[in-house]
Amino acid sequence: RVDEARGQEAAEGFVVRAGSQAVKQEVPSIHSYLSELLRALVAQGVLEDAGDFYRLTQDYTFNSPSTAAGVLSGRSANGREEWKDAMGRTLKEIQEAAANERTGLAKSTVESAALAWLESLGWAVKRGAKIALGELVAERADYGGQVVLEQRLWMLSRS
Repeated sequence: RVDEARGQEAAEGFVVRAGSQAVKQEVPSIHSYLSELLRALVAQGVLEDAGDFYRLTQDYTFNSPSTAAGVLSGRSANGREEWKDAMGRTLKEIQEAAANERTGLAKSTVESAALAWLESLGWAVKRGAKIALGELVAERADYGGQVVLEQRLWMLSRS
């Protein structure tokens, strides 16, 4: 379990602050991408051995909040749900509140309408929890670089 980690969104990615902790013990099902990144950060001295855990020696920019959460917690993680502010609000709640302020629309309203429209056109829709990084039928290698899952782009045949 990670007892202390601090991070914030930045234009370049998700910055985790120096002094943040990372677990040493990974779960067996951790995605190899996360495990390899953890080992690389230890080898580069970005993470140092601090006894029962690793400690970040400098601020480090991960490509996404989920990659940061996964490396620090030693398991696949949804960073938008794992990272919380001092009031207990998730990063997802903070992002959605900011988007709602800017647009007057809730992301979930737009997303639901778009998915319903695509389904009405014959597209297959699968929910993220089933195909997320680290799941048995994962369809992405990482959260940061894959916005479009090309293998998802196929049309259901209409009989």
